[in-house]
Amino acid sequence: MIKKLLPYLREFRREAIFSPALIVLESLCELLMPLLMAMIIDDGLNGSGGIRVILFAGVSLLLLSCVSMYCGASAARYSSLASQGFGRNLRAALFSRIQSFSFADIDRFSSASLITRMTNDVTALQNTVAMSLRMLVRAPVQMLSALVVCLFLNARLTLVLVFFIPLMCIIVLLLMRSTRRLFEIFQKKIDALNS
Repeated sequence: MIKKLLPYLREFRREAIFSPALIVLESLCELLMPLLMAMIIDDGLNGSGGIRVILFAGVSLLLLSCVSMYCGASAARYSSLASQGFGRNLRAALFSRIQSFSFADIDRFSSASLITRMTNDVTALQNTVAMSLRMLVRAPVQMLSALVVCLFLNARLTLVLVFFIPLMCIIVLLLMRSTRRLFEIFQKKIDALNS
């Protein structure tokens, strides 16, 4: 299925690559911030570093937050451009394909169903592309980075994450499985509404 849909994203390849790359950078910036806060508390307030460490960590926090904000906004922009372009290309291809249908084909698929495919289904795929460019990259990067940071700060704390991450994955898979049936019912109701 992905191989069939990738050609519609081809002219927006640059945006589709930039968005995940910026998400990785944003996630890494966000995960470095707690380490700088720990440096302020451990070395600046409680340690011998004093005001010099506090100023260094404070300026670093400010720079990291600016870089993170820029990366997040740019990633959202690039993923929106890629997904909207994907939707435009897919709708154009669907429209061209439907124009080649005979009247018997249109009667067999029904006009309502074809309208649903051109509108709701393409919008759903468009949103999936946008979310995939953002969330499918952010979640694994943040999970792995959080594990590394936890190992660095407290190895025993990491055992809690190692237990709960597979549990959360199982719950998400069960939710996805149960929503598939609801989506099919929803599609039939949308077809009936368009009809």
